[in-house]
Amino acid sequence: APRRRMIRSVLDAAEQRGELRPEADLDLAVNALVGAFYAQALAGEPFPDNWEERVVTTILAGLAP
Repeated sequence: APRRRMIRSVLDAAEQRGELRPEADLDLAVNALVGAFYAQALAGEPFPDNWEERVVTTILAGLAP
């Protein structure tokens, strides 16, 4: 829960700065970010060097104004 709140806080701040669409579903974005980690781990696949960056870039593209 603390990590989820931290992610939500970062997204809220980005929304306040106008970096995200006002109607963006930030709770869903948090779930997508956390879920991506678990999906990769449960698949037993190694995490590529740029995995985190790719996930965040993909999620943020869907939230952008």
